Amino acid sequence: MLSKNKIKYLKSLQLKKYRLQERKFVVEGDKIVRELLHSSYDITTIYATKNWIEKHKVLLKSKQGIVFEADGKQLKSATALSTSNEVIAEVEMPPLASLQVDPNSALHLYLEDIRDPGNMGTIIRSAAWFGLTQILCSPESVDFYNNKVLQATMGSFIHLDMITLAAEDLKRNLPNHKIVAATLGGSPLSEFDKPDKLVLVIGNEGKGISYRLLNQCDSELTIGKSLNSKIESLNAAISCSILLNALYTP
Repeated sequence: MLSKNKIKYLKSLQLKKYRLQERKFVVEGDKIVRELLHSSYDITTIYATKNWIEKHKVLLKSKQGIVFEADGKQLKSATALSTSNEVIAEVEMPPLASLQVDPNSALHLYLEDIRDPGNMGTIIRSAAWFGLTQILCSPESVDFYNNKVLQATMGSFIHLDMITLAAEDLKRNLPNHKIVAATLGGSPLSEFDKPDKLVLVIGNEGKGISYRLLNQCDSELTIGKSLNSKIESLNAAISCSILLNALYTP
């Protein structure tokens, strides 16, 4: 049973303050929970309808001690979404000590001040698609474990490390990488000479990349547009996906 106190606790984990304090987060929905059950993430508790538990009893065989039945009304009370799901899971965040920047990765992605949860989730999903193993993000960006971010990733967040890193620590952690800023005034993508190791920087949806970070960048890169285009800029997540497609090595 999903008690009132537990519902209150699960709802508290929708706030970044309590997520960081508890080092836990909540995921909702059949697909994401099933993805988590196949991952290395440590699931603390699963609350689900009787039908969902019965449907996935083989998958849950080794999780009997953490699976509890809850009815639709209880799950609806605990959800942060506009529509309730059949299952909610309480999950441990990875230990901070395990989240180290990998200097051997040829392509890194750094996100500065990305505020929209949908953009963040879509970028994470694109990064996983193109085989990145880590996402680096400024402390001012939307929290990785925001429920809307997780939903937008469609479960792809489990395939990479999500690391918060101050912009001034980029060079120290990746001294052999060229830092490349995605800007409107950069060199055309078609003319870009890709270095062996690079960090692609994507800036805030409205303000772009800060001057503080831009001054650290080795070069700037832009996506060409049609001469007939009347559009000022692309969505941050779309820009990121286009650039990753051009820069990643299969």
